[in-house]
Amino acid sequence: MRNIEDLLQGINIGVAVGLALSDNKTNTLELYKNIMQNSILPTEGLVKNYSEMLSEKADFEFKQQKYDEAVLKYLDIFKTTKLEKVEYRNIAVCLLELKQIEAAKAFLQLYEEVAPDDFVVQKDLGWIYFKSLEDYEKAIYHYEKAIGLSRNDSEVFNILGHVYATYYKDKFLDKQYEYFYAAYDLKKNNRIYIRNLIYTLFRQKRFAEVEDFYAKLLNLNPEHADYYYYGCYLISQKRFAEGYKYLRHRFEKEGDDKAIIPAVLPTHKSWQGESLVGKKILVHCEQGFGDTIMYSRFVKPLSKLAKKVYFVVQEELFSLINSSDLGAEIYSTEFELSKLDYDYFTTTVDLPFYLGLDADNVLLKEGYLKNKSSLVLNSKNYKIGIAYQGSAVSKRTGRDITIQELAPLFDIEDVDFYSLQVDGVELPNNIVDLGKDFQSFDDTAAVIMAMDIIVTTDNAILNLAGALGKPTLGLFNRFAEYRWFDIEDGKPLKWYDKVKVFQNNAQDDWKDTIKHVRDEIIALKRV
Repeated sequence: MRNIEDLLQGINIGVAVGLALSDNKTNTLELYKNIMQNSILPTEGLVKNYSEMLSEKADFEFKQQKYDEAVLKYLDIFKTTKLEKVEYRNIAVCLLELKQIEAAKAFLQLYEEVAPDDFVVQKDLGWIYFKSLEDYEKAIYHYEKAIGLSRNDSEVFNILGHVYATYYKDKFLDKQYEYFYAAYDLKKNNRIYIRNLIYTLFRQKRFAEVEDFYAKLLNLNPEHADYYYYGCYLISQKRFAEGYKYLRHRFEKEGDDKAIIPAVLPTHKSWQGESLVGKKILVHCEQGFGDTIMYSRFVKPLSKLAKKVYFVVQEELFSLINSSDLGAEIYSTEFELSKLDYDYFTTTVDLPFYLGLDADNVLLKEGYLKNKSSLVLNSKNYKIGIAYQGSAVSKRTGRDITIQELAPLFDIEDVDFYSLQVDGVELPNNIVDLGKDFQSFDDTAAVIMAMDIIVTTDNAILNLAGALGKPTLGLFNRFAEYRWFDIEDGKPLKWYDKVKVFQNNAQDDWKDTIKHVRDEIIALKRV
């Protein structure tokens, strides 16, 4: 009789284990319980053992990012027994990945209720609300509750500073500084924390402290990116000689934004400022269209130092730049450079450094590019060309706006607006879309010259209009790119005499700026 009982018990346990390891999650625990109720031997603790096995399987699926599988197993446990604290969080994460937002929030609430005064719980909640739900107010609430429970985690302070910076932008800069400094104070040799402090101090215009922290950073086994951004900072402070020297680290930076020298060029000698008397030098474009347009002004002065200058530009810019008198032979990036004979090569962004230029001498502030095409628009109205978005970098760095933000301009009487954007987005009915038909920058330049003025954000159109000498209203965010040193609202750019600055008082808040642009247009139209 005992052998039969043992056999039945073995079958029951075998079935239970099979259920635990299977992918059949429908009423799994109930089936298991029914089996165990018919067991001849005592079953105390066996349901618990099954739950533990199911929990292990759920944890495994969760780590494998199989969120649909994991959440079903976790919920089976939830129906019949008490979850472990972390399992509430895991269920919420699964539900977020499965786009079940409201259900996820319910489990986040349960997670907090289980241990409201637990530092790790508050830290987890802060991260989830920040990164997954983008609910910055709740993220701040939970992170600040976390630091109220413990002030020993530098990561919490650092992320809290990031949440404030992401949500409030240029507001509460003192609070951002407080949290970034608290992170740094706990780990003074952490390069990331020092970088974040520099970022905040720069926005507060506390430049002496920026210098101090850069000195610390550059003594901590710095990366090439650290030197590069130090160069950007120096240029923003009008310290060209030092800044452009450090900017050369862009070729050694880590990551996707590393600058690339065309492979064919390093077979020649890189120009380091040596005499070019009797020598031929190749200048290669670098980065975006706007950079090529801006730095092409330095090619003509270079041509007076060298026997011959070859200037290689993007195909889209070739015709326009070839029509301009830059004192160089112009080639497209599609040309086989190995056919050219030259002694040195350099890139456009290095020219200010090796030519020994400074912030008070950027040369040729307008009219150094010429367009060969012309365009006549049959309208007696005031003509304004608009551009409001640039490359992916422009969007990432807060330089773009939307067409809707420009809308207050479009009801000005006796004004025609023409879009110079090439992306073909849907426009209001009162905007003429010329950009959709552009084939090259020749077309763009012809349209720019046919306008009375240009209104544009910081992108290639701004640089092209400035280089052509067309009166332009330039729209800049509160924190402009490093190259626009000495930027001042209502004043011309240092790089372009004909580009007048209209700058936000608050980051990403374009309302007042557009109002001022509207007033400017009305005043110009009356002249």
